[in-house]
Amino acid sequence: MTSLADPIIIRSMKSILLVLASIFTSITVSAEPVKKTVYFGVTMETSLPFIELTEINGKPEIKRGILKDLAEAVFGEMKIKPVLVLLPQKRVASELVSGDLSVVCYANESWFPNIKDELLWSEDVTTNTNYIVSVGKKKVHKIENLFGTHVGTIVNFIYKKMEPYFEKNQIYRENGPDNESNVQKLLHSRIDFLILSNLEFDYYKRIYPELESHDLHMDTLSVKCALSRKSGIDLEQLNKAIRTLKKNGILEKIFKL
Repeated sequence: MTSLADPIIIRSMKSILLVLASIFTSITVSAEPVKKTVYFGVTMETSLPFIELTEINGKPEIKRGILKDLAEAVFGEMKIKPVLVLLPQKRVASELVSGDLSVVCYANESWFPNIKDELLWSEDVTTNTNYIVSVGKKKVHKIENLFGTHVGTIVNFIYKKMEPYFEKNQIYRENGPDNESNVQKLLHSRIDFLILSNLEFDYYKRIYPELESHDLHMDTLSVKCALSRKSGIDLEQLNKAIRTLKKNGILEKIFKL
């Protein structure tokens, strides 16, 4: 008669228990959600309402703004931690292609003509329209009314409708580091006009009521997220998050100043 204390049986039972424990641990680990980090690019030339910078220990940090709220809402919906990365506009394209940046949101294919096919593009997030902005009311009904004038722009930014006129020097492009700088130039008569998006104009109009917009139907286009193919982020999951945020009204709140 064999006893339960038989060493051979005890060793066999221990082996079985170890195998079962290993299988259970493997199932438990695989059931846990995979925690990812997304590197969300924000250009240093961007200013309010999109971002406001503050300085912490001598380094610029993003304090608030539309892009911060957008990153946290979209990737929070996907249970992914967004890390906001500040960089110059001229580096965005190369870092998206290399995968050093995961994504930029508030983008359009026409702003990245050389690499648009190397990126993945999300569904629409919102719509962007560029305005010609002046101090006080001026007669600006068509682009030809701007001939011979100096128009404030952001360095390295693409203004598709205006580019041919800039290239022919029919309108003089005046590059500035950011919109706040250009607004101050306009207010002090150092430029004749400037270009602002609809969101930027709404923001600055509240601060400077003397600003007036002229809608020449320039660059009205859909704004999307441009996703690096090396990001490890699933495009359909990104689109699903955007659709959810549209449905529950969060995107509308983010873009409503």
